Amino acid sequence: MSNVEMNEAFAATVAAVAPVILLVVMVEINNRGSRIREMNKLYERESAVARYLYEGGAEPSREQVLAADDSLGDRPQVSPQYKVNWWYILSGMLVCNALLVAEFVALSWLSTPDPEPEPFAARACMIALVIGFAWVVGVQFMAVDALKMLDGSGTYLSRFTADVRRYREQEARERREAGQSQSAEE
Repeated sequence: MSNVEMNEAFAATVAAVAPVILLVVMVEINNRGSRIREMNKLYERESAVARYLYEGGAEPSREQVLAADDSLGDRPQVSPQYKVNWWYILSGMLVCNALLVAEFVALSWLSTPDPEPEPFAARACMIALVIGFAWVVGVQFMAVDALKMLDGSGTYLSRFTADVRRYREQEARERREAGQSQSAEE
């Protein structure tokens, strides 16, 4: 990569390829955005309750959390895929920015009369294209690992879900212990 230089053929290739990758990334971002909007409809009530409970750094009691959970009734659990979709969109936006810079650099170089070889510009364009290709091809495979990384996001909703799970497990354990102590007394 040390002998990379901007020349007319390379700059024209960048100027032609970057918008194609950019278009693919934007379509993928739009698709993920649609999925997030659909998921948001499922979690509107639960999000409002969680926000109410935890807003301002509040630490609700066990009774408050369980009462709020009971008031919501049956509902879907927050999917880790929801979090991955957000990660996917944010990473795609970063890739879009890199591709836009590469496009601008290539077009600027092409529009300059008698331009210099510009090795730095050539490297920047090449890196942006490689990142774009890698994102389009590879990010779907990395999404599975992202589920593990993003599991503890610390949002109101994830805190509420974790507290409900923890308190329900405590309740079950207390019921078991109460049942064992009653049978021991008999």
